[in-house]
Amino acid sequence: MAASGSPLVLTSADGVMARLAASDLAELGFADVLVLEGGNAAWCGAGFTPASGPTHLLSPRDDLWLASSERPGDTRANVMAYLDWETSLLAAIARGGCVPFRNVLWH
Repeated sequence: MAASGSPLVLTSADGVMARLAASDLAELGFADVLVLEGGNAAWCGAGFTPASGPTHLLSPRDDLWLASSERPGDTRANVMAYLDWETSLLAAIARGGCVPFRNVLWH
């Protein structure tokens, strides 16, 4: 159930990823999660206009990372700072202890 008390409706390009996400949410105990059958294509096919940008967020957006060219300062320095963060991410996750996912890329 969404924070608003309304059902949470998931969608994706063809609905496949939305079904997978709904399954994951059900395993985590979320109730009243629905999947838009046919995905975004079905939504548009029914004559509805898709939303654009962040709309009806369940919580304030806190994961914004601007592209290097959008950040103030030297673009090259911004790229290098991002790459430093990216390459240290797995070590930071490991230091954090138990996480609800596993690294499938490098194991």
